[in-house]
Amino acid sequence: MSKKMLKFVKIGQQTPPKREVGSRKEDFNEIYSMGDYPLPFIANQTIYLNQANLIDPSKYKYSSRKLVFKLKRFYFKVFSQNIKTLIVQSIFMKKYISKSFKNLSNRLIIDNNLYLKTQNKHNKKLNKKFIKILYPASIYPHKNHILIINFLKKYLRTNYHFYFTCGKYE
Repeated sequence: MSKKMLKFVKIGQQTPPKREVGSRKEDFNEIYSMGDYPLPFIANQTIYLNQANLIDPSKYKYSSRKLVFKLKRFYFKVFSQNIKTLIVQSIFMKKYISKSFKNLSNRLIIDNNLYLKTQNKHNKKLNKKFIKILYPASIYPHKNHILIINFLKKYLRTNYHFYFTCGKYE
């Protein structure tokens, strides 16, 4: 590979261009999200789910009954129609998520080795113009931004566009 193609751009507080409501649906053909929750108003999402508190407490007694998780379950349910595939890591998660969200039971798969399969999936798509990867996370140490940046410096390919998002003051 020639010179590393990693550059950081500070976008700042710019006003986005005016767009017709609902037009962002066409921005991405497919989205792979490691963030537990589907993005609103964007279809064809593959979500990697590891948040057990999304399980309905009436189906599993150890799932949190706190208001914040009730709201998260509501959000998940509302935007679950945008999920094409929901990847979970165990039989337990598949069983209880399908009980909690019946509309997802035919879209749930178990994947114990997601890393190898996503690498294989992305290698098949390299003929596309470019692949967009979005990482929406505040800059906290446990979010591993430094690890991701080091990985990108070492393995970045020219047809990947990697987007970090962060808060206003980060």
